Amino acid sequence: MISNSIDTIIVSASDWGNHHLLLVLEMWFIQRIANDNIKKIKNIAFYQTSPICAITCYAIVKEIVFNNEQNHYDVILKGKLIEIKPIKLDKNKPQLAPQGTKYTLLKQNS
Repeated sequence: MISNSIDTIIVSASDWGNHHLLLVLEMWFIQRIANDNIKKIKNIAFYQTSPICAITCYAIVKEIVFNNEQNHYDVILKGKLIEIKPIKLDKNKPQLAPQGTKYTLLKQNS
């Protein structure tokens, strides 16, 4: 969804070994973000892949900057992760699992 009514980007976090990025560096890397949406993004939500298959936390975004050296976006977080009641994927619809970045409103999912 690309619209004016977005404030959150959902990313797939298949390797929680990258938790170091979140917990220590307070940042995340994203390969692609629609340029029109960068200024709209206020939050980043993390979908944990199998076996969890749920969005379990999010963070407030401080800024998003393009990293020319690494050729990706650095999403700098404002503070720590915020744990939420898991938003689970319907196990009968695995095709709905995020395969890339998705956009939404945080309010409609909280």
